[in-house]
Amino acid sequence: MKRIFGFIAIIFLLGIFACSSSSDDDDGMMPDNDQALIEAQNYFNNTLRPVIVDKCVSCHEGKHNKNDRFNFSVFTNARNSATSMFNQVDAGTMPKDGDKLPQSEIDMFEEFRDLVNKIN
Repeated sequence: MKRIFGFIAIIFLLGIFACSSSSDDDDGMMPDNDQALIEAQNYFNNTLRPVIVDKCVSCHEGKHNKNDRFNFSVFTNARNSATSMFNQVDAGTMPKDGDKLPQSEIDMFEEFRDLVNKIN
């Protein structure tokens, strides 16, 4: 009988230690994915969104479809299209009826794409 209780006690203690965590999740830091999302949102709001509002919204806001998924001044829409946006501005196919963006602005799209890729 003592052996059974001893065995149960050992299993119980192993269970407690196995469930306790000494991982990085307990250090008060955000998981990498959350941090990457916050970095992408901050970069978008503070750096890229003003360029999009100035150069893209006049054609892409509510004119292409009813659900407005091409309004790239909205973070979720821009996030979902980050690679496509970069490829098009880098190739000079967007803005469609305008001059190619300056390299400094193209670099902003590239940086945003790279930040979004860290989320996924």
